[in-house]
Amino acid sequence: MKLPDKEILVHPDHLFLCEHDHRELHNLSVLDFMRMIYTTRFELVLRAVERWARGKQVLDVGCAQGNFSLTLAERGYAVIALDLRPSFLRYLRLKHEWGQVHCVSASIEAFPFRPNLFDVVLLGEVIEHVAYPERLLQHLSQLLAPGGILILTTPNGERFHTGLPTLADIKDRKELVAKQFKPDADGHLFLLTRGELEALVREVGLEVASHELFGTPWLTGRLMARYVARFLPVGARTFLDRLTVNLPIFGQRLAEGQLIVAKIREGDSP
Repeated sequence: MKLPDKEILVHPDHLFLCEHDHRELHNLSVLDFMRMIYTTRFELVLRAVERWARGKQVLDVGCAQGNFSLTLAERGYAVIALDLRPSFLRYLRLKHEWGQVHCVSASIEAFPFRPNLFDVVLLGEVIEHVAYPERLLQHLSQLLAPGGILILTTPNGERFHTGLPTLADIKDRKELVAKQFKPDADGHLFLLTRGELEALVREVGLEVASHELFGTPWLTGRLMARYVARFLPVGARTFLDRLTVNLPIFGQRLAEGQLIVAKIREGDSP
């Protein structure tokens, strides 16, 4: 995966995505808070794929700048990178060096795929942008091949000072439909607690194989931790993050994000 030369980019979406790349995965400052929280999520997802995937067919839903798609393709997976915006997919192609990646521009409300096709479906930071997440998860469960897995990340709805309601607090989700699918935090419609997320997964006939919290203030700099954490080396911050996230009660209230691995229940078919 390569970064395109910023000087040749003219499309606003490409400039937007390139800026994110320079602040996140390709940030040269390893102690930068935005880089640390992004790379933590990035590495957790890749490890989950390596641990749980039984096959090589991957669908990356809402692929944005394509870092997950491109990295998995370079590791030998056959990836379909899906995004609503064709301009995002053109940016992904500018970064492609090797590996099998096929780009598809489509809405998550109408997937253009046959059932039982994918060994892995990635849904990274998307579900909180969708008015009816249970419908999205139902569609994705039907795309999973036997033994397939869904890997989903989303902000942790139990974190201190989120400023947003959780799914259970939304009384009329019809009002959210017009606000769907906006990028970044401005498009968050609600957050999900662990219980709400696991209930949605089970509702569509999947079982929870794994759930992890990640990203405490040692990595994010929230809750004034930046005044201490910025003086610590990467290893110390990572160690304190894992120590904190595993604390009873406090871990779930301090973690920025959550990752869930879901699979088809034994004896069931999608």
